[in-house]
Amino acid sequence: MKYLVAARIPTVAEYNEVREAAGLPVKEVRAAELGLANSLFAVCVLFENNVIGIGRVIGDGGLFHDIVDVAVVPAHQRKGVGDLIMKSLMRYVDENALPTSLVCLMANHGLAPFYEKYGFKAREAEMPGMIIRK
Repeated sequence: MKYLVAARIPTVAEYNEVREAAGLPVKEVRAAELGLANSLFAVCVLFENNVIGIGRVIGDGGLFHDIVDVAVVPAHQRKGVGDLIMKSLMRYVDENALPTSLVCLMANHGLAPFYEKYGFKAREAEMPGMIIRK
């Protein structure tokens, strides 16, 4: 299949459509508008002019970079789309993160091996990742 990787922020509709198709929660429109606008970098993967994959880098651009929202619609999963997304995001990080920057991501259950291919490692038990969901 022919995929096009576009270095651009998805629209709110594209963002929520891909998230929903991938089994992730849909985000409130105003929250998505604010969050997407504050992306450091984002990519959309298109197939036949439809966005079928997304990924973003967020953070402060100096100390911290977080890879978030990596999602692919099910019909295009396991076809290299996630790899296209991650290679694009990692290229941005490699070109822009400073030597002491911390690059993070939170993987969904069962996806750690996918992200390990890009150099990510699970945190040690004595350094737990923590979140609050609103």
